[in-house]
Order: sequence, then C-alpha cells, then structure tokens
Amino acid sequence: MATGYRTVIEISSRFIKGARSRCSAGSSSLLWCGVCPLDSLTDEELAAILRKWRQARQLALPGDQIILLIERRHALVKRLDLPSHDADELRRMVELQAAGHTPYTREELVIDHLVQEKMSSGYTRLLAVMVPAVVVQRYRNVCLLAGVLPGQVTISSVGLVGWGVLTGGKNAFAVMDADAEMVETCFIRSEALVFSRQSLLDERVAGETRSRELARQYALTVAACGKEGLPDCSVRNIYCFFTGIDPVLVFGPDHVLDMTVHVAALPGKKFVASRFSWPEQVLSGEVSLAAVSGAALFPGRLPVDLVAEDQRKQALRKTARQMLWRSLLVGLAGAVSLAGVLSVPWFRQNAQLEQLNGELLRLKPEVARVKEKARQVQSLELLAYGGMRVPVALREIWDLVGKDIVLTVLDFSNAGEISMEGYSPAHEAVNLLYERLGLSPLFGDVRIEYINKRVLESGEVDYFRVSCRMKEDL
Repeated sequence: MATGYRTVIEISSRFIKGARSRCSAGSSSLLWCGVCPLDSLTDEELAAILRKWRQARQLALPGDQIILLIERRHALVKRLDLPSHDADELRRMVELQAAGHTPYTREELVIDHLVQEKMSSGYTRLLAVMVPAVVVQRYRNVCLLAGVLPGQVTISSVGLVGWGVLTGGKNAFAVMDADAEMVETCFIRSEALVFSRQSLLDERVAGETRSRELARQYALTVAACGKEGLPDCSVRNIYCFFTGIDPVLVFGPDHVLDMTVHVAALPGKKFVASRFSWPEQVLSGEVSLAAVSGAALFPGRLPVDLVAEDQRKQALRKTARQMLWRSLLVGLAGAVSLAGVLSVPWFRQNAQLEQLNGELLRLKPEVARVKEKARQVQSLELLAYGGMRVPVALREIWDLVGKDIVLTVLDFSNAGEISMEGYSPAHEAVNLLYERLGLSPLFGDVRIEYINKRVLESGEVDYFRVSCRMKEDL
C-alpha cells in the first residue's frame, strides 16, 4: 500500500539526519530535510528528536516507505566470487562464508549481498555486506521508540551511489563525501557499488591541511581497493561533496574532475520541490546530506537490505494497518459530522467537551510543574548515587584494559551506561577486554558495538567501541 513517499533516516556519530521525498515513475523530488547535532544523547533522546519531526508532519507520515541508513564504518564489505548464478544458492553461500571473514559468528551478523557481475564461467562476483546485529538493532530500536518502523535498512554507501548516479555519474566514477568528522569514498561502475571505505577526519583542521588529509584518505582507499583484487578503482571522474577545498589539491592536476558538487548547491535541480529549503548546517558546508538524499531519490527499492524477513513482513503489516485505520477514521469522522448536523444533542456534548478541554488546559501547567520537580529529585538521586559508583568502576576499568589498548573515549551516563572507544594494534586485545569486562562482578550487559580495521601508515589497527552497564548493587 505504498503512497509514493519515502522517509530516510541516518544516525551518525555527530548528527541525526532525515529526508522525505516523493518518488513517482517519471521523477523524484525532495520535500524536506532535517539535521540535528548530537552531544552524548541517550537513545531515548534520539528517539525524541525523531518523534518531534514526526509530530510536525515532516517525515514518517502514514504510508511512507521508511529507510534507515547505517554508517559505512559499521559494515564489513567483502568481495566474493561464488560458483553459482542462482539467487537462493548465492544467499546461502554468502551466509556460510560470512563468519570466516569477520570476528563475529553467523548469529551475530545481519547479512545481504550486492551482485556485481555474472561471469560466463558460472561464477558470480558480488559484494557481501555484513553488519553486527547489535548495531542494526540499536538504531532500529531508536526508530521504534519514536513510533517509526523501518521497512528497509541499508548502508550509507548505497545512498552515495544513488546520489552520484542522479547527479550525472556514468560508467566508472567515484564519489567522495566529506562530513564534519567523516569521509566516505565509493567507487562505482555501471551504476553498481564496487568498493567503499569510510574513515575519521579531524574536524578541527581546515584549508590546505584538510586537503592533504582528504588526499591521504583517498590514496588509502585506492590502496585498500587494490588489496581486494580490484585494480580498476583508479578512476578519472570524481564527484566531490565538500566545500571550501580545491579538488586539484586533493586529487592532483592529472584528474579530469567531471563535476565538483556540494549537495546544498543544487536548488535548481528537478530533485528539489518548490517549497524545499536546505538546513543551515548544510548550506554552511558543515554537514553533508548526500547519502540520505541519494537514498530518498533512488528509483525503486535500494539494492541492499539488512532487515530480517520477519521484520520486513511486520513493517508491511503495520503500514497496511495504518492505512486501514486512516480510512476508517476518515469515514468515522464523516459519519460523526453528519450525525452532528442532524442531531441537537451533539451540540450539547460538544459544549461539554469544550468545557472539559478548558479544565484540562488549566491543569496542564500544574502537572508540568510537578513533573519537573520529580525530574529534579530523580536527577539529584542519580547524581549522588553515581558519584559513589563511578570511581569504583573507573578503577576496575583501569585494571582490565591491557597495555595493547589505547582508549580515546570513556563515557559514563547518568543511567549507569559506560561506553569505551579506542584502538589496538593487537588483534585479540579487544576480545580479551570484552571477556574481562564480562567476568567482572561490577559490569553487566557487555557489548561490542563494532570492530573496524583501519589501514594506517604504521600498519593495521582495530578501532572499536565497547559498551556495558554498571550493576545496581555496585
């Protein structure tokens, strides 16, 4: 029961982004985009932002196709050549081989694949996309808390491919998208993703220093592409989504840049509706909406879907129920209106309802003040309780972190949640930290959010994020 409207949501490390579009057979256009910066928000606070957008009827309206984007850094992408052309056999083969290419078990992964080429030898060349299930479930739960049920989950690279194609990319080209603290590079051939990579940037650097860093990240991406056995990733046509930087300083004078485009520089394109306006953060060049816009404007269904089959059926059932209830409510409203015109008692009831509504409005400020006082008392209790727990937990973490691990982020929330980010050149160090935290009597609900391998000049390191919860009796 699709309505031709699509909502795309992406929750990155710094921003929550949303876009809504109208997709028809002949054309597609953006209707709304939103950006909200994140500053150590809880999942409930993230859901509150989505709920505010939804209540303002800016996204996720009844009947919308809901798509959730996962950042590329959370995904493990591997090229595979498999001896079959049958879709069901390929899916089973990918699932069997997934665990062998990641530090996770099959049950800990959500998997899909993207067919690149069916060869005459009977083999199929494809990209296997694997994301830890805890990552997908976390962001999906944020949407569910906001009353939004994603019908499809995919990675940001798919959105960048869509935007590059819509912008004019043909045959072989690259897309480089630089956000405030992330840069993602995709290589595309025949409108299909060949390879992609996302890495961190220092958001404090600018000018020539930032140009040199983007050039270094592009070279590392080309080298990583070659390690995957894809030497054809050195392309001449590169679509850049960043402002204030000379592309020649990044890619060199030998490249023929087909186009240098920032997403905010396209208000005259047919992709933008008449009442559409870009958010201020996008106009300033601080934030890029290339991925969410590309996913919103992509014709048809996006090629990678990380939603389980039972969850997809659940989303379809919910959409059908929403449309049915909407039809019933419209019919009921019409019947009630007709009955009101024909019946005098209806006017008396309406007056009583108006009186009750006045009483409710009068009492609302009192209720709000009571709730605020209760919230303040709860905050003071949590502060006092947390002030005793945090030093004990901090000392325990200091004893458990090995010498091979460098922590860059250690965050304690008021609710007792702890998140750690860092890196390690020793491949088993992160798993060892995970085991130690799980055996500690002070912590529970220990999770590895992600482990990403990064290629540095000094070699490979494992970037990771681990979270846990302080036990109540601590």
